[in-house]
Amino acid sequence: LKGAQGERASRYLEAALDHQEAGYLNDQALALAERALNAPGILAGRERFEILGRQFTWQDRLGRREAQAKVLAEAREVAGAIDDPALLLEVEMMQGVLAFSTGNGDLASECYTAALDLARTVGDRPREAIAVGNLGNVFLHLGRFAEAQEHYERALAILQDVGDRRRVGQITGNLGTVLVSLNRYEEARAHYETARSIAREVGSRESEGFATGNLGIVSQRLGRFTEAQAYYEDALTIARQIGHRTLEASNTLRLGSVSAHLGQLDDAEAQFRQALALDREAENRRGESHATGGLAQVAAALGRYEEALAHSASCLDVAGTIEDRGTESGALRVLGSVLLALGRREEAEAQLERSLTLSRTLGDREGEGFTLVRQAHAANEADRIPEALELAGQALDLLRGIGHEAGVAEALLR
Repeated sequence: LKGAQGERASRYLEAALDHQEAGYLNDQALALAERALNAPGILAGRERFEILGRQFTWQDRLGRREAQAKVLAEAREVAGAIDDPALLLEVEMMQGVLAFSTGNGDLASECYTAALDLARTVGDRPREAIAVGNLGNVFLHLGRFAEAQEHYERALAILQDVGDRRRVGQITGNLGTVLVSLNRYEEARAHYETARSIAREVGSRESEGFATGNLGIVSQRLGRFTEAQAYYEDALTIARQIGHRTLEASNTLRLGSVSAHLGQLDDAEAQFRQALALDREAENRRGESHATGGLAQVAAALGRYEEALAHSASCLDVAGTIEDRGTESGALRVLGSVLLALGRREEAEAQLERSLTLSRTLGDREGEGFTLVRQAHAANEADRIPEALELAGQALDLLRGIGHEAGVAEALLR
């Protein structure tokens, strides 16, 4: 490229980018691709589209949404000039990924459905599986667990049929996440272990990082906080080694959650703030809502109630905007606790009732259990002792029934 030997450069470009991608040298790969795209007469048509698609993927890892949007716009223009359904399929998939990453579930669903139709039109079974799996991600985000599971199982069947081991591992991990949402923790652990094993087999450090972090979630739900912490730290190490900002943010957030459970509030606050900064940099609104929710819990625990109130309101606003009902329910629960600490009991009980209704609508038994614990606290504060005992007993039975040891401990304390 430096010597303006375009034909020779284009011959070596794909191999060079493959080498950099395998080593997760994301910034170097982006720089080389950009230089090739800007060199006159070297990349056009399908070759140009392919390099743009690779740029989009690397920018996704790095959380660079504005840059992704620019690449998407050019990719759409190139695909339109060629008028090939296979390229239009890729554009819809890219648009869906960007929409989902920035919290626009409706647009993501629309794009993935269009991509699925195009994949079936051109007979591309691997891309059909990816589109089906991505629709599963949207349903999981919306708390529609049965539909998410159905889509993941359909995607898994196709991927096993075409022999795509890497994506078989990824979808197996996604099914594990559905099982966590359904409180089937040991089944979820088995799925995550399988996903991690496949990731190591095919050499996907990214997938290994996701599976490792998810194993931490199972350990945390079972009250094994030290074990969870170790999984999160391992996943965080992988995220930093490969430059994956979203993976780094999510496991920093999870470490904050463990620190909060262990009463290490200063560490928790620092970790939540770090996660929030990473998520805002990557325009990850879902992660932003989770991080502000964590900050609200820490501020409340430290007695900084006005600050906790502001964080709760921010979390609730973002969760409502992106239609993340699970996070919305959690934010209402935190808001209720903060209002109770401020002596605003009637407002607190109203927010807790909203949280309970939403958890039950979603089938979120964990959320339901924790809200019942907070309602028992509110009833106790109002000297409604029989009601408080009844609510705490319901919470205990529910959390014990789903094997949530950390929740059982909190209900017993109440």
